[in-house]
Amino acid sequence: MQKFAIGSSYLFNQGTEPAFLGGLELQLRRAVAGQGKVSVDFLSSPNDGAIPECFDIFVQEALRGVQEASEKLGVKLEDFEIHLSRFAYHDVDSAPNIYRQTAEYALKSAFDAWNASPLPKTQ
Repeated sequence: MQKFAIGSSYLFNQGTEPAFLGGLELQLRRAVAGQGKVSVDFLSSPNDGAIPECFDIFVQEALRGVQEASEKLGVKLEDFEIHLSRFAYHDVDSAPNIYRQTAEYALKSAFDAWNASPLPKTQ
């Protein structure tokens, strides 16, 4: 089985103003021969598969967040396959900047898991 790591980040604030909601899951795998790519699973999009008109903007911001996080981490994106899915969305409280931020956090979380030492086996 090929090594992979999953990171996710969701931000919610619906109790006080300003309200916001958004987030996503990110799966990370080593790319074959440095031919990495970033893909998005629209089947796991918000609203049970109904893709809102603004979703493209959210995806673009998420991709920007992945790029920015990879630069901060010193990681070459072409060395990995990255898959974005499980977007959380609210038609009033979601905004593009939330997806940029959660994508950054999710990539960092996935790389933390990728680089973690295995836990010792217990008996």
